[in-house]
Amino acid sequence: MRLIKWSLVIIVILAILLALAPLGLKHYSVAWLNKQGYDARIDAFGFNVVTGKLSIAGLHIADQSGKHVAVDILETYVKLPEFFNKEVLLRRFRTQGVSLHLGADESASWTQFSSPFTDIVNRHLIDWRFELVNGLNEQAELCRKHPLSPSSDQCFTVGSF
Repeated sequence: MRLIKWSLVIIVILAILLALAPLGLKHYSVAWLNKQGYDARIDAFGFNVVTGKLSIAGLHIADQSGKHVAVDILETYVKLPEFFNKEVLLRRFRTQGVSLHLGADESASWTQFSSPFTDIVNRHLIDWRFELVNGLNEQAELCRKHPLSPSSDQCFTVGSF
């Protein structure tokens, strides 16, 4: 009888920890990005350990140069064992409402640019391997400060790709 009670207590504790893990990951991610010099916000963060589905809503990351990225919805499937090998395979990657702003850099080109994501990976995750297996992006927008009028933006929308 005592074994059953302890087993139930352990199961309840594990269930509570699994339920609180996404909240902890959300706050840790934002704190880590802020510590690295980025202004970051995540409205909602979810991760299903069983299926590997990662869901992020309201992701905003900006740096001091004026570059920023905003994603309304980001969903993908990952496998946790790959993290231990410093690999991230993004399966069924889907974004909706992506806005990438290149900032006021005069060399900001429509064909060659970097985002805060690229800067974070190149600076802090050099040893990691990233691969996108299948992706869909809906309602993407790319913007930069107008070279002749810094108070206005040049933007174009890329539909779905």
